[in-house]
Parts: sequence; C-alpha cells; structure tokens
Amino acid sequence: MTDWLPQEHLVYFIRDVVGQLDLSAIYKSYDGTKGGYPAYHPEMLVALLVYAYCVGVPSSRKIEKATYELIPFRVLTADQHPDHDTIASFVVAIWRH
Repeated sequence: MTDWLPQEHLVYFIRDVVGQLDLSAIYKSYDGTKGGYPAYHPEMLVALLVYAYCVGVPSSRKIEKATYELIPFRVLTADQHPDHDTIASFVVAIWRH
C-alpha cells in the first residue's frame, strides 16, 4: 500500500511524527479488562485523527467512510476500518488524559 502514494505525501510525515510521540498515557488505558474485540493500535488512531483534522475531516462518520474510500486514509489505517463509534470514543478518551 505504500506504493499508492508519493513518498512526500502528508500521510507519511504524520505517521513518522506520531511514531515519535509519547503515547504512554493512551497505552495505559488499554488494559484489556473490558473485553470485546481487540483494540485498534493507538498510534494508528492518533495518526488517523491528526491526518483527518489536517485535511478538514473532523466528523467520525466521515473519517470512517474515508477509510473505505480514500487512499491516504486506507494507507494510514493499513486498510483497517474503525467504525465511527470507535473513533468518537477514542477522541473522548484522549481529551480525558
């Protein structure tokens, strides 16, 4: 999938920057006690949100749709498709920290 976009695309810059962030507070909340499906990787969700906000897509429903329809979003998520509830819940969890 990395061949789908030019090397200088914003997606790769955001992915690199997010990879250098200290996300330990977010990882602490992933304790696995709630059960359910395996969680999406926090780094991927942060990068997805940063990219979406940078390109003017603040709606969790529109972000979910973009993971199916737009190449940059598909590259960032490695073709995973978090639903809008997951995205919105993640945003709320980030603001709590």
